[in-house]
Amino acid sequence: MTIRTEGIGRNRSQGENIEDVSITLPSGEMTEILGPSGCGKKKVLHMIAGLEKPDTGVITFDGTVVFSASDGIDLAPKKRGAVVVYADAGLLTHKDVFDNVAAPLTDGLTRQERKTKVRAALETCHLAGMEDRYPKDLAPWQKQMAALARALVREPKCLLFDEPMTRLPRQVRLLVREITKKAGITSLFVTGDPETALSISDHVVVMDLGKVVQEGTPEEIFRHPKTRFAANITGLANWIDESSMVRPMDLKEEPSTGDTAFSADIAGVSYAGDGYELHLLMDGHDWFYRSAKRPEKDSITLYCSPEKVLRFE
Repeated sequence: MTIRTEGIGRNRSQGENIEDVSITLPSGEMTEILGPSGCGKKKVLHMIAGLEKPDTGVITFDGTVVFSASDGIDLAPKKRGAVVVYADAGLLTHKDVFDNVAAPLTDGLTRQERKTKVRAALETCHLAGMEDRYPKDLAPWQKQMAALARALVREPKCLLFDEPMTRLPRQVRLLVREITKKAGITSLFVTGDPETALSISDHVVVMDLGKVVQEGTPEEIFRHPKTRFAANITGLANWIDESSMVRPMDLKEEPSTGDTAFSADIAGVSYAGDGYELHLLMDGHDWFYRSAKRPEKDSITLYCSPEKVLRFE
């Protein structure tokens, strides 16, 4: 299922405003809306789900209009084919895992059909054998996986994750990616964490102040940010001046022909397992760099190829 928003917006005297948001969620791929708190990312997710109503614009699911401000179309959430997975998991504490996962299933199924669907979803989410446990007996990541299993029994075409991913260990985030990709489900996540956005998504939308700043693959967003905001929110940015920066991983301690040199004072050193994290001061800017060895001096000279320097207007 391919989902598109075209010019959706919402203007309120109080709260988050959304302005002319046009994005595409490619079919079967994981899209992440990345932005700070209050940027409007949750509002966009809720609008796609049908939980909030835009003032302007159009939303389509596989070309079918589910919302149109001008035509007065506003399909109910249950009729859109998307399922929301909430950050708090939303499990019923007085019911066991089986009953929580089975909750969305209709009465039209036989007892055996319900049992088969629930057990298949639990196995997919690595919760096999936990049917009789209660939410209080589950680890936080298991609660989130139970919420995902509950969504999967509905056989959704699209899953909308209301910021649960940042609470999960990296291995579990990758497992969620594997599950949704294997099932061919179009997925949308919202987060303020760049590591989560870049590591699990196929497609990233950067938002700020209710507007889309940039849209593209994780590699495009990280390597070719279009604005200072996009550069800062997608990872460590070592600013040379107000209009140019270099990523820490593009710096090195041994020069090559034509490299640009940067001299910086070392403000702090911390051990990072496979090396040392250096906090540097370079012409008044905070820089970060990982070195394979502990520095012996109070300053360091680093080098990078000129084409690795990103420039902004």
